[in-house]
Amino acid sequence: MSLLAEYTQDLTKLVAANPDQYQTIGRDQEIEQLVETLCRKNKRNPLVIAPPGVGKTNLIEGLAKRIVTQQVPPELQDQPIYVLELAQLKQSDQNFMGLFKALLTELQASQAMVFIDEIHTIVGTGSDGDNALDVSNVLKPALARGEITLIGATTTKEYHHYLEKDGALARRFDVIQLAEPSVPASYQILAGLKASYETYHHLTIEANATKTAVDYAVRYLPDRFLPDKAFDLLDESCAYAKAHALQTVTPVTVAKVIEQRKHIPLHQIMKDRQAQLNDVQRLLNQNIKGQPQAIQGVLDALTLYFAGFQDPTKPISSFLFLGMPGTGKTETAKQLALAMFGSPDALIRFDMSEYNDQDAVHRLLGTAEAGGTLTEAVKQQPFAIVLLDEIEKGSHDVQDLFLQVLQDGILHDSDDQPISFKNTIIIMTTNLAAKVVNDQQQFNHLRQGEQRQLQFKAVVEKALKNEFRPEFVNRIEHKIIFNMLDEKIGLAIATKYLTEFKATLAQRQLKVDFSPEVAQYLATVGFDMTNGARPIAYMLNAKIKAALARVLLQQDATQATKYHYLVRVVGRWPGVFQGQKDRFGDLKVIIEAR
Repeated sequence: MSLLAEYTQDLTKLVAANPDQYQTIGRDQEIEQLVETLCRKNKRNPLVIAPPGVGKTNLIEGLAKRIVTQQVPPELQDQPIYVLELAQLKQSDQNFMGLFKALLTELQASQAMVFIDEIHTIVGTGSDGDNALDVSNVLKPALARGEITLIGATTTKEYHHYLEKDGALARRFDVIQLAEPSVPASYQILAGLKASYETYHHLTIEANATKTAVDYAVRYLPDRFLPDKAFDLLDESCAYAKAHALQTVTPVTVAKVIEQRKHIPLHQIMKDRQAQLNDVQRLLNQNIKGQPQAIQGVLDALTLYFAGFQDPTKPISSFLFLGMPGTGKTETAKQLALAMFGSPDALIRFDMSEYNDQDAVHRLLGTAEAGGTLTEAVKQQPFAIVLLDEIEKGSHDVQDLFLQVLQDGILHDSDDQPISFKNTIIIMTTNLAAKVVNDQQQFNHLRQGEQRQLQFKAVVEKALKNEFRPEFVNRIEHKIIFNMLDEKIGLAIATKYLTEFKATLAQRQLKVDFSPEVAQYLATVGFDMTNGARPIAYMLNAKIKAALARVLLQQDATQATKYHYLVRVVGRWPGVFQGQKDRFGDLKVIIEAR
């Protein structure tokens, strides 16, 4: 038996035996480039480079099919393409380099074409401590004299790392760049291969399921390339259908696979992008009070993403939320987690005051002993909001780390494994304006409304320039200023809190109403310009919830559900009392059981 027969496969024979199994769709131009290179007098060694999963090997199969069907020039007709795997040679009991040289002699005599996938492996293979001669050095003379025709394929990264550095080797090849197919081209590719998946899995695939596989692969598998990631998703969807005794693969089947793999609710996956944007708008308007400009800024940013204008190599979007404490910055992040990723738990929060020492970066990225708090969290939950509270308190090294995230959409953990942030939204918050506002007494003399907000915006913008380096601020896509709250907004927030509390009580079969003055009480006594809504929430807990809890604890659970409770506030309201400004008044919470 010849060495060619023992250690290679004749790709043209494989294709001729089962032509329907080998389909190369949408690559006519690239196959023509291969043919043109192979017809040259010199340097007739095509080297296909592309990202993994784009279809390098499939392109060579397309060439073999052209040869089998005589759709090539006469000099290429009936020419075999031998596929050589160096790993198979290394498994032989014979001396590797001696075996390779003998095989090379047979190839030269046959004048056949040889295809080596992962061709970068020829660099270094076969050398040992005593002999620096490797496969690449053995091939160079034969390539230079045109004694063999070598077709290679490798990734772009490995071409630059291994082959390009060896100029004498690289110049023997004609490089053919294979681009990732477009989404429309991928639709065509999967549609053309639908029948083969149906035959293998013994089921039916709806036509729009192949389109869905491409769309979801693009959206939810951004770190891989078409068409391979769409093939895998369609194949896995077929396997899911078989495992669940389904006869047909539908778009819902594909969505369920994504739900399993990415832990995103099914209803969230299947929403169209306009519906998802509408959800964002609805939730923000319902839950964030007094911030119409901030809400619109967030919506404008996400509109770019949903329209496909966002750079796919970077996070979905990045924000810096600026403003006073308690004005809705963190709550906006929570609502975005729910609207964008289907759960308020899709929020990875970091208190930056804990990351201002020299070990902060190591704790975020990980060490040999422990995984990083940031990298492990995003690895486990790649579709999430990453919230960096009070970013100004993080060290400069930490801020530089997030510059890399914003620039590249990726970090490498302590094991040098890439962690993708491309499906995250990065939100940084800062309260740096609070100290400036508190130090500027003139704020207390301004009328509430537009004049105060304009001055506040100027203060925030000045503080931003003073606190952060320009290279950091400029990398953040959207700077959103949250307005200072006033008593009118405080009333709206208090009303919202009471409505939510009432709904929570109703789930426990407790019937509770709040008289209108309760919300006014919370807004009046709890409102604090410098702390926003937080004192209102505190007053709700300390005064209303505590009073109601005392009443309910005096009754057993069965009796409590039989009553209808009314919560009222009575007494002297804040104002001027005995010539002095009285902020808190003398109010009492009364609870009546009916």
